[in-house]
Formats: sequence, C-alpha cells, structure tokens
Amino acid sequence: REGTTWLVKMLIRMINGGGTERDIDMIYEITDNIGGLIDFSQGSFGKTICPFGEAVAWPVRSFVEKFKDEFLSYMPHLEVVA
Repeated sequence: REGTTWLVKMLIRMINGGGTERDIDMIYEITDNIGGLIDFSQGSFGKTICPFGEAVAWPVRSFVEKFKDEFLSYMPHLEVVA
C-alpha cells in the first residue's frame, strides 16, 4: 500500500513540473518491487500476496514506458531530443 502512495505522489510532482529523470527510474524500481515481471510467459505473476499491487504497478509502468517523452516534457530543466 505504501508503494502505491509513493507512485501517486511522484506522478503528481512530475506533472506539476517538480520531477527529475531520476523519478522515472524510481517509478520503474517501485513498480518492479510491487508488481514484478510482467511477462506471463516467464511464469512470474508478481511479488506481492495482494493482487492490488500488481493492478496498480503494471499499468503505471506501462504508461510511463510508453509515454516517457511526455513525462520528460513536464520537467522544464530537461530538453527532450526527438
């Protein structure tokens, strides 16, 4: 439950312009600790007893990976090179 709160706080801080590129790495680390490997073909179905952790971690990691450039664009001190 703490990890999901951290994720929400980090995402809010990032979209309000207070994030850093390190936050993206931290989101990857937190989602890995909560949800584990997302590749079902490998037989890994998460790292927690509660499925709520995976239900939060997997989509967050997915949208941060897919839209990383958009997250970086909210960080005014970083210049995104396309």
